[in-house]
Amino acid sequence: MPCSDYRPTAEEEYDDNLREARQRANHVTRLLCSVLQELERRDLVGMVNGEVYGWWVYHKKEDEARLAREAKRQERQARREAAQQKQEAERQAVLAKLTPEERKALGI
Repeated sequence: MPCSDYRPTAEEEYDDNLREARQRANHVTRLLCSVLQELERRDLVGMVNGEVYGWWVYHKKEDEARLAREAKRQERQARREAAQQKQEAERQAVLAKLTPEERKALGI
């Protein structure tokens, strides 16, 4: 077993730094989004500078696309679950028609 001083490797340190930077960026994004939503609600979003406004327009489009993807994913999941429930109901209906001898022969 190789000796180690249990310090993180450069790769582990990089991963930790990257994870921390992403967490900070996500936090700042949530804060900015919240502020701009409130400004928009008060019809004041036009007062922000052009770069921030451009980011806001882009962010809203990206958020809308993400919500649409999530809705589609939920619809697909609901259809899968409904199909599974239907299949199980059909299976149970068929099993209910079997005689005890038929069930024994099938190992059920």
